[in-house]
This record gives sequence, C-alpha cells and structure tokens, in this order.
Amino acid sequence: MANDITFEEFWKAYPRKLGKKRAGSKWNRMTKKARLAAFDGIGRMVEYYQRYGYDFPYPETYLNGERWEDDYPTAEAEEKEKGKRGKLSAAPNTPITPSTPSAAAERERQNEARIRQRDEWERHSVSHEEAMKHPDYLRALREG
Repeated sequence: MANDITFEEFWKAYPRKLGKKRAGSKWNRMTKKARLAAFDGIGRMVEYYQRYGYDFPYPETYLNGERWEDDYPTAEAEEKEKGKRGKLSAAPNTPITPSTPSAAAERERQNEARIRQRDEWERHSVSHEEAMKHPDYLRALREG
C-alpha cells in the first residue's frame, strides 16, 4: 500500500457507513502517519467489537478519539489471561444476543401484563369502587 491512505480506502474498510462528510473532514486534517495508524487499527477494533457484540463507533468518533490507540486484546490473549487466573476466578463473558432480555423488552412485558390485568377486571364487570380496594388494580392504574 502507498505511504498515504485515501479517505475512500478508509471509508471502504470501515464497518459503519454513517457521517461520511464529517469523517472525511477529520481525515483530511490528519497527518499521513495518523491516517496510516487509523487505517491499520480498524481490523483490531472490528475483531474486538464483533467478539462482544458492541456497535461500532461512528467513523468520526473513531478518528476524533484516536481509537486505533486503544488496547484491544485479541481472543488468544484473553484466553491466555483466563488460564492464568484459573477457572474459578475467570468471569464468564456473556455476549449480547437477541435472546438476551433487554430492559425495554422487560418494560414491554410488564406493560402487557398490566393491560391484561385491567382487561380482566373489566371482563368480570367489577365496579370501579370495588376494584379500587384491590392492590393489583391500584398498581395497574398507577403504572399503566
């Protein structure tokens, strides 16, 4: 590869294609040495972020924060470190997957449960005054 990397080469290699104009502006203000380092650091960053399911930073964020300078441990280095600590002290890494319940999904589930509770009260034709005596009904009204 040549001594200088073009912005188009960087853009093609970078995994998140958002904010091209601002990233290009930052790229043009960088030195050739910084451009080469930024380009070379993409692979390490991508490997690390994919391993843990992280979202890639915007290209401008990567460039402004000089994220290629971060110490992204390789999978091999992390396995080696786990071996040094021993099996009992090694914390399990839980990757973020679609099956991992999120806070938003939990809130949605609770909201649906409240709606079902209110519907249940209405189906039984319980008067509002009578329902007000029941703590579940009161909670459903407050939280719904």
